[in-house]
This record gives sequence, structure tokens and C-alpha cells, in this order.
Amino acid sequence: MFILDTRLQEDTWLIGDFPLCRLLLSNDSNYPWFILVPRREGISELFQLDDADQQLMWAETTALAGVLKELFTADKMNVATLGNVVSQLHMHVIARYASDAAWPGPVWGKHPAKPYSEADVQAIRDKLKAGLGAGFTFVEGKTVSLEERVMDLESRLAFQDDTIQALNDVLVSQQNAVDRLQLQIAALLKRQEEMGGQFESFEDEAPPPHY
Repeated sequence: MFILDTRLQEDTWLIGDFPLCRLLLSNDSNYPWFILVPRREGISELFQLDDADQQLMWAETTALAGVLKELFTADKMNVATLGNVVSQLHMHVIARYASDAAWPGPVWGKHPAKPYSEADVQAIRDKLKAGLGAGFTFVEGKTVSLEERVMDLESRLAFQDDTIQALNDVLVSQQNAVDRLQLQIAALLKRQEEMGGQFESFEDEAPPPHY
């Protein structure tokens, strides 16, 4: 089951879905910055997609880049997949201008993000409706569905349960080891006491006649 990474949920507006990829708008109005995420579970690298999905992702990426360049009259389109921070496979498709805040360098980390207002996002949605074809489904809202959020929470809880169980197993093992050590120490103390009693009995005996 596909679940969008929580960091992408928090930092983007949901625009809609292509047949393969979810389209997000980065919540940074410094640039028209869009992100495509293939709706496939457990994918972090492009080559992990099967051949059909690889072709479909490239087709959706190039189609989106062409639409954005025309609608936003961009000087250049930046298309890249990195994933060093968010490992879930996602493709950045960014409209760039010679006058933008980071030109000619990359957009990452250059300037603080300037969040969109809901009205700004709606205006972008309206603009995209003029360019994206019938194969694209628009979805209103800032983040993903409640169902996906619930599934994400359930997944996190299951992971926490596994971690707690593993820690409990370690504690039980350590307690068993402590119990064994305590028994061994008790046995050693008892043996020491017995040996001490033997030495005392030797000291109480009378010396031999020639002493």
C-alpha cells in the first residue's frame, strides 16, 4: 500500500494524481516547484520500478515539465531526483527564471521557504487545469487523505510495538542473566563459608607432641 512520506505531506500541497504519480506543490512560493511521487510501495530508486512504471514515470515527468514551461513561461526547467533526506522516490520538476532568488544555482537551501496561501494554491490549480490532460485527476486539499494518515499511524504503532517487544525480550534476557549470577554468587559464598569452617577446625586441634 502506497503511503506518502510524512515529510512530503508536511511540506507540500496536494494537487492530484497522474495514472502513476501523485503531483505535489512544494509549499515555497519562491519558485513554481512541483514534485512527482510514484504511488508504489517501498520504492526509493528509479531502477526499482518495473520497466512499464519507469517509462510511465518519465512520460509523466516530461509531460509535466512541458506544461509547466509553457504555463509559467519558465526560462529553464530543472528536473531531478535526489532522495538524500527523504528516501521515498520523488522527482522534482521546477520552473526556473533568470530573475529567481537562487538563479543560476540549485534551489535547495538558498532562501527560506515562503508558504503559499490557499488562494495562491487555488490559482495554481486553476492554471494547471488549462494544461494537464484528461488523464490527470485533481484533488483538493493540502495533504493526503485521512485514510492514508490513519494507515501511516498504524504502521508507526506497529513498528513501536515491535521495538517495545524487542526491548522487553532484551530485558528478560538480562534479568535471567542477573538471576544466574546471583545464584552463582550465593553458591560461592556458601562454599567460602564451608571452607572457612574447615580452617577453623584445623586451628583448634592440639599440636603434636614434638611441637
